[in-house]
Amino acid sequence: MAAKVTSARGAWVVDLHTFGVHVRPTIADDLGFSLGLSRRSYVFATQEVSPLESGWHLLYLPGIPFDRAIVRDTETAGVDVRMAPREAGATLGVLRVTASRPQLVAETSFRSILYMPQYPGLTCFTADVEERC
Repeated sequence: MAAKVTSARGAWVVDLHTFGVHVRPTIADDLGFSLGLSRRSYVFATQEVSPLESGWHLLYLPGIPFDRAIVRDTETAGVDVRMAPREAGATLGVLRVTASRPQLVAETSFRSILYMPQYPGLTCFTADVEERC
């Protein structure tokens, strides 16, 4: 496993690269496992989760609350088994999923998010109505 942490405007991004087996037992909306080549990107709002140090991290990432990611973008080539209630299933081949964190219907909020997987440094997040990405 190798992870690259990139800081951005109002956010930070973790790009997690794995080859082989990747088990995801602790992420409620991303339960499952992958076998093959996988890239999973997680975007966090800096106002919600304190950023890690930018750069590459090999084999170990300190406790990251992946459930608090505002955007999750995944690519898997191989086998991917998903056990989360919203997207349960299995894929043999190539899978690409981009999803935002669910928002409670009772909550009133504004979020402006710009995220391009190829350019994590250009990511932007704001919850201010006056400021847009």
